[in-house]
Amino acid sequence: MKSKSISKRGFVLTSATALCSLVSIPALAQSESKDKRLRIGTFDSRPIAIGFFNSGAGQKMMAAVKADYDKAKDAKDEKRMKEIGAKMQTKQRRLHEQAFSTASVANLLQSVKAELPGVARAAGVDLIVSKWEIMFQAPEVETVDVTKQMAKLFNPSAQGLKWIEGETPPPIPIDDLPDDLD
Repeated sequence: MKSKSISKRGFVLTSATALCSLVSIPALAQSESKDKRLRIGTFDSRPIAIGFFNSGAGQKMMAAVKADYDKAKDAKDEKRMKEIGAKMQTKQRRLHEQAFSTASVANLLQSVKAELPGVARAAGVDLIVSKWEIMFQAPEVETVDVTKQMAKLFNPSAQGLKWIEGETPPPIPIDDLPDDLD
């Protein structure tokens, strides 16, 4: 008789231990996920713009526009010259907003988009966003600056690298940029 009661007791204890283990696994997983801080990679758009425009890709883009303008000029196509001139003024304004203020550089980052997961892995971040677009950040979120790594993806010139590595002054508010940007 004693052996049956020990056996039942052993079964109950074993079952209870197994049940407790199953219940504690999700609790453990939850506590581990609460301990892991969300890491966000942030970047200053200005060095990204400097990196792009001081790279082969940036120079190639500018050369293509100049070639179009020169072609229109050689053909004495005043209408086309005005169109290209107006387009270049708009691009110049945008470039200044990107390089000196806080304008988006998403259009420039498209050319290195495939390399961004590598930057994220190296920095140990889950997401990369412009630091100018963060409107709220919970205290448990950790930010990691990945600006220089991203700007270097463009393989900028030596002068561009010097600017990227240097001290970055505060951005100029977009509304305070001069209208005449020549």
